[in-house]
Amino acid sequence: MKTTENKTKRLEIRLSEEDLRLLKIASYCIGQTPSQTIRMFIDSTINGLKIKVKKGELKLEDFETLLND
Repeated sequence: MKTTENKTKRLEIRLSEEDLRLLKIASYCIGQTPSQTIRMFIDSTINGLKIKVKKGELKLEDFETLLND
């Protein structure tokens, strides 16, 4: 799903050639590109945190000082 909103942050990861090859294979096995697989992982992680915040199991304020460093 595409959105018209421009993204303002970029994320760069470094992988060895072997790890990139394995990521490509894993992505192919589930019918995705490596970029889609990484986005899926990030989206599921963020959604999991949002659920924990909503349930009151996690307070984002507790992490603000860590993020400001």
